[in-house]
Amino acid sequence: MTPRNAGGYEPPQGNPTIMQTGIIVAALALAGCGATGLQRAATRDTEDAYRAFLSANPEGEAAADARERLTALAFQRARRGDDIASYNRFLAEFPEGDHADQARELRALARLRRAIEQGGAAPLRQVIDGDPDSRAAREARQHLERAEAAEVVTSDEPARLRAYLLAFPQGEERTRVERRLDDMEFSSASSAGEVSPLRSYLQAHPRGMHRAEALDAIDRLEADLAIASGAPEDMERFLRDHPGSASDDRVRAVLAEGLVVRAEMMLDERYARRAVALAPESPAAENASRLVSMYERGGKRLALERDLVADLLGPMEVRDADALRGVLESHDPLDAWNAVREAALSSDPATIDILVRAAGMGDPLLLFYARAALSSRVAADGGATRGRIEQWLTDLRGRSSNPEDLLRLGAVNEALDDIDAAATAYRRAIDHQATAVAGAVHLALIAVDNAPTSERDEAFRMLIEAARPRAEELLDLAPDDVDIDRRDSSVVVLRGLEALGRLLETVIERASAPTPEGADAPAGMDEIGRLAQAVDSAAGRLLARLRVVDEDIESADGADPLARAAAERRDRRLRAAERLGEMRATRAVAALLDVASRDEDELGREAIRALGRISGNDAREALLSLARNDQVARAHRSVLVTALRTVASGAPAEIRRALLDAAAALEVTP
Repeated sequence: MTPRNAGGYEPPQGNPTIMQTGIIVAALALAGCGATGLQRAATRDTEDAYRAFLSANPEGEAAADARERLTALAFQRARRGDDIASYNRFLAEFPEGDHADQARELRALARLRRAIEQGGAAPLRQVIDGDPDSRAAREARQHLERAEAAEVVTSDEPARLRAYLLAFPQGEERTRVERRLDDMEFSSASSAGEVSPLRSYLQAHPRGMHRAEALDAIDRLEADLAIASGAPEDMERFLRDHPGSASDDRVRAVLAEGLVVRAEMMLDERYARRAVALAPESPAAENASRLVSMYERGGKRLALERDLVADLLGPMEVRDADALRGVLESHDPLDAWNAVREAALSSDPATIDILVRAAGMGDPLLLFYARAALSSRVAADGGATRGRIEQWLTDLRGRSSNPEDLLRLGAVNEALDDIDAAATAYRRAIDHQATAVAGAVHLALIAVDNAPTSERDEAFRMLIEAARPRAEELLDLAPDDVDIDRRDSSVVVLRGLEALGRLLETVIERASAPTPEGADAPAGMDEIGRLAQAVDSAAGRLLARLRVVDEDIESADGADPLARAAAERRDRRLRAAERLGEMRATRAVAALLDVASRDEDELGREAIRALGRISGNDAREALLSLARNDQVARAHRSVLVTALRTVASGAPAEIRRALLDAAAALEVTP
């Protein structure tokens, strides 16, 4: 009988019953009358007859013939059933018989038929796994590719689509699957509303169907980010990086408006001219043209006001990232400390990389400044800064066996408020000599603020164990006499003493602050205090010796150059605000309002006083806006009340009432 499926086993031609029965009869004739029982079984030629004979005659040549005929009849019956159960029964009784291999092949084909009827990939895999070397398995593999494709093209799992493409690189449905994967990954990337997933899509699908859409989306998102930053520098950068962008007109219009604001604030026609060139048909261009004309006619008074406004606002930018990166390589730790503290003031995203890099240089004070700067940058600009720091976090996790990278890992985790992870990184850094002090100091600082008493005590013990050898090393290196030949090496020792002393004092101050729970001071405070005192005393002695050698040595007077420069700039800004008020410089109102809104100390108060002296409608409106700003009102209440009452005296009736009401409201505000 021919199997019902194509490719099945083909039996030999002729009638097997007549042929095999004839063979048995011929054998009996040769064997003689001793085979009478087998003769009777052969005459009946049934399975039952041969089983009965074998039961009575299990041994001998006749038994072998009977067993062979029984096997053939059982196989014929299995073929007639031609299903899995029939072949299983045959193989259970005759696992090593003449027809066993044929039965296994036919059983595999029956399984293949059933798998095809059931549909899907899983049954086909069972056929392949059950009889991997069979002809059915080979045919199942051909069906499997189509079944997998039929299932995977409706899948919502990119991993499954990619698995199909790996398993069937030449599959018939490869094109459909690739398109499905392309659609899904573009949909996911575009719905995220961020640039990074879209760039990942382009990298994974360099010839993707949605490449143009992805590029347009990236263009649009980067334009949105540049506009949202409000920084003209970011928008100018976008226009340079995206020539011919679909968002070009939109960015130009917003940039022109921002440049007009800057032109009004800085009293500088260059910004106004740039606004006109960027968007000559925009509303901002008309205002910009007016400013250009006014500033060109300005004369000496305008020039003076412009200089004072420049002093008032201070430098718009600190040194750029490349310059700070070069300073960071300085052999003098003071230069590196100042570079990191200056990077903290920058708005350039590239300075984030400088701060993270500095955190791992092994200098504990450099780490102290860097991790504080990173936290401040996240607080000031959570979005872009957090994203860049999170990228650092991902990179550092793969390099956490490096002790310097452990310090960086601690700093970025602190910036992202993952205090437990930061503590773990600092604790691991303590195990390495080069980073032990930095790790121990910052673990202690974390423990003071966040850990229970037992963990604080342990952190302070680790700090003492790390700081004592470093203090002893520096004390041994501090020379009793300093001459010109040992000046540079003595400065390095002085910086080390200053850094260690400052950090130990910081730990003591933090641990000495009262806590709501009234917790006891950590064990080891006295020992840390003694170390700090010894280090500070040695630093003082070494500084005095260095003064003798070189009166011009940096910070020989104990002042921080960066702090000294900042103080000088602060004084210049205060004088500029006072002078603009005295001049009643109405064109400086925008700059004074900006300073008063952002500065909570004496400079902000001086800017408010200047607005009170200037008076005029613009100054009155500026003071009202400050009165409505809760933060400014709290910081500068008394000065603001005085300024509001001053400008109200000469104001028209309709605005006088508003100014006096605002002053009265501030006076009764708790």
